[in-house]
Amino acid sequence: MEIRSNSGMQTLAFQVREYLLRCGYISLELPIIESADLFLLKAGDRAFQSLYTFEDGKQYYALRPEFTAQAVNLYVQAESKIHPIRWQFAGNVFRREPGIIAGEHYEIGGEFIGAQGSHIDAEVIGTAISSLKNIGILQSKLILGNIALLHQIIRERIADSRVEQFILGNIAVLNNAGQGIHYLLELYDHISFRRDEETIQPIAKTDDKHTQALSLNNKQIFMANVTHTGTRSQEEIFSRLEYKLQRSAKRLELASVLATLKSLCAISAPPRQAFREIRSVLKTVGTDDTHQLISYWEGIVSSLEGFEIPVDDTLTIAPGLVRAWDYYTGIVFDIYDSNSNTHLGGGGRYDDLAQLMGAEEKVPAIGFVLNVDNLLEVKSLTDNENQLSIDIQYLPADAPQAFKWATMLRGRGFVVRLRDEHSVEISSHTLTLVDNASLLLNSDSGQRIFSHEDFESLVALLQKEFDRA
Repeated sequence: MEIRSNSGMQTLAFQVREYLLRCGYISLELPIIESADLFLLKAGDRAFQSLYTFEDGKQYYALRPEFTAQAVNLYVQAESKIHPIRWQFAGNVFRREPGIIAGEHYEIGGEFIGAQGSHIDAEVIGTAISSLKNIGILQSKLILGNIALLHQIIRERIADSRVEQFILGNIAVLNNAGQGIHYLLELYDHISFRRDEETIQPIAKTDDKHTQALSLNNKQIFMANVTHTGTRSQEEIFSRLEYKLQRSAKRLELASVLATLKSLCAISAPPRQAFREIRSVLKTVGTDDTHQLISYWEGIVSSLEGFEIPVDDTLTIAPGLVRAWDYYTGIVFDIYDSNSNTHLGGGGRYDDLAQLMGAEEKVPAIGFVLNVDNLLEVKSLTDNENQLSIDIQYLPADAPQAFKWATMLRGRGFVVRLRDEHSVEISSHTLTLVDNASLLLNSDSGQRIFSHEDFESLVALLQKEFDRA
């Protein structure tokens, strides 16, 4: 089991939270245990499977897997609504993950509730990346998707919310070798959609006069020619036949939509190239609404340049990007370390969630989360601590003087470790207590002995050594 420095974790978390305070994000606390229903609302199958749940009496609870649902619920329950608001949260979250025994992470989240526009999305994304720069992670890459565009493409041609969720829940397989469109169509064929008014609309109820007449004419011909129906009535047989024809038509429409999405989701490129390719794919099937969403997307990229983000070099536009939680409705993003490709955080827009939780109307909102465990890994903060710390070596009989020196140096901000033995290897950051009072320092310029009267000189020399390192 890997053991990480808790002091390093707390130091890093404090730095991130302090920066977010400077960006106007008020720090609030959220409970670790909540009603499971809170996280199941618009969570999606993948998120549902990740929950740690337990029963207490007749109520089901869950360890919090994320902050957004709690933040929106807090907003909905608040007596007064002030727009806009910026909140930040920090703490442990718990998610089941394949191959991991304990799916516990320390995360910091920020939520911007009550404002909309491409400039707002850019502010939140830019704030997340700037907070990384503030702690020394200077090289990160951003992947930017747009779930609103995917929703729009599907809804323009398929008026079935369950089929829409089916597509979005499986969109990652469209460009996977051995799966793709054929795989999704077969999966669709095996799904039993309930025959109700939402899924099955008799053709005769359509507004299309020609289709109504055709359906009525077909039914009259059917009734006149089909007389032997066994145990089923003519109405039942015709209804079943009509259902199969409608499902076949839906399947053809689904195949067409999947073909568009497959081409779209294959795009992963810098902004200029990506937007050019997106417009090419949607040239014949896109509407004014889809092209407005693309322009909105471009507006975010343009605004991000104000955060001194080199978008041409570090930003990838990926229409196929989706996140585990189904409540996202617009722009989504992920942030990775450029060198190690470690996932550092992500987020997106979720304008429908407040209304689903009881708000009278939709409330625009966007948020992000940073994985502090991964930030710590990328920064190698533990190694930095070892590099910049001082060892004071002493004999047990000289302990009081060693403690005094350590206290004085710690008071100046140095990390000091006490070792009650003399090591064979002595580095430039090792001080040895000699004569029960003085400290011997090995430096590039040779050995020097410091008494208490020489304390200021010792501090200056140590600082110089650290600056050089």
